[in-house]
Amino acid sequence: MTAHRPAAASDVHPGGTQFGPDKAVDDDPETRWATSDQTKQAWLEVELAQPSTISRLIIQELDPRLTQYQLQYRLNTNEEWKVACAGTKAGTRFTTTFPAVQARFVRLNILDSSQAPTLWEFQVFAK
Repeated sequence: MTAHRPAAASDVHPGGTQFGPDKAVDDDPETRWATSDQTKQAWLEVELAQPSTISRLIIQELDPRLTQYQLQYRLNTNEEWKVACAGTKAGTRFTTTFPAVQARFVRLNILDSSQAPTLWEFQVFAK
């Protein structure tokens, strides 16, 4: 559901568009979103095409760096972010499920990491 959707990030590596937030949702395992080298906290937000039921998260990191994160969601920009799930590690091929929620906007809120976060892919699905 996040593939090829508009994406924004709190931080982008100085390498610029080569590491832009759109690279984490382009469905291309050869491109990635990256943050500045000293960053330990960041967020990546994606607007889904329409309000959707989501219950599965996939994160593909360059290497295991995330040490605390939340998958947040909301139906419109006037709402506060709610937490769909949280974790303390992801990795190169991470998948988890959570109780279904309705979302139009999703955000991977990285609260802490061992090194600068960088993701090949960030995806949410109905199942």
